[in-house]
Amino acid sequence: ARWIGTNKGLPPIVYQIPFIIAFGFIFYVSFDWIGPYIKPEVFDMEKKRAAEKLLLRIDQYLDWNAQREDVVELASGLQMRKVNRKSSSDRKPAEHDTVLLHYQGQYMDGVEFDNSIEKNRPVSVKMSTLIEGLREGLCYMNEGDVYEFYVHPALGYG
Repeated sequence: ARWIGTNKGLPPIVYQIPFIIAFGFIFYVSFDWIGPYIKPEVFDMEKKRAAEKLLLRIDQYLDWNAQREDVVELASGLQMRKVNRKSSSDRKPAEHDTVLLHYQGQYMDGVEFDNSIEKNRPVSVKMSTLIEGLREGLCYMNEGDVYEFYVHPALGYG
């Protein structure tokens, strides 16, 4: 086997296309070499299909999650679950307030993308700068509450 073109430091198994030639030899042609010969629309269509498939999985999960007894679904589609049983205060944030909060952000598959608790640094943020799903959900919380929010991409970053 030999390499044609460069793979720019990327793993060959992911970014290389194998071609099997007669006599059993395998040659690899990297995307950067063959790329100019492939129509860009092919890659765009593939990205669009992958995004649609992921959105379908998210919708299916949220439909299943809405059936849980401890999950409340709002008209916007935001789902929330109260974790602690008793609030320490009756104060609720308003849309123009700045709040100090701890959060743990996870993707649907459980992979964590950020966590202020592990950093031991609560975040001070204006309510108006938050994504729509969090802004709506925080308005239902009292000071000291712990909630889980299940935010559809339409209420987040898209």
